[in-house]
Amino acid sequence: MKLTTVAVINRLRNHSLKGSTLVSNVLVNTFTLSLLKCLYKEGLIQSITILNKDLNSSNVVDIYLRVVAGFSLLKNLKIFNSKNTVVQIKNIDCLNYKQATILVSNVKGITNTFYLKKQRLGGTLLLTC
Repeated sequence: MKLTTVAVINRLRNHSLKGSTLVSNVLVNTFTLSLLKCLYKEGLIQSITILNKDLNSSNVVDIYLRVVAGFSLLKNLKIFNSKNTVVQIKNIDCLNYKQATILVSNVKGITNTFYLKKQRLGGTLLLTC
């Protein structure tokens, strides 16, 4: 992952640890936006509002974090920022996708472990929650 993506994810985690529900004026590129959309589909983010769309494929967004019973769902977010964290097909079969959300980047885009099992693909581990 690029440093800008890691900075956005760290900002999300810091705001969730603080108890804040809004992360405002975040500059994201297309990869980071697709990662945020995947977190939205998993139910970890409540909504994403695109404020300003630039021609250079970078957007300014507001991110609303999902809070359940006073606790943010992103408190246990862990980032894997190494190229060595490759998930292979034989390791995917051992994972239980109901216990934790695991996001993986592969040739089909950013997916979770449920779709990796379905498509029989591996990829690079991005983050767990």
